[in-house]
Amino acid sequence: MKSEGLIAVVAVLAISFLACFGVAVLTWFTYRERYGVGFIEYLRLFL
Repeated sequence: MKSEGLIAVVAVLAISFLACFGVAVLTWFTYRERYGVGFIEYLRLFL
């Protein structure tokens, strides 16, 4: 029982992290076209 809950929590955290990373990448594409920002510089601005 306890390990199933832990797996569920880890899965939710991983999915939310991937969703945030996906949003960051998608918004970076628009920033790159507009301002010519590199991905590392954009991550510094985003975080």
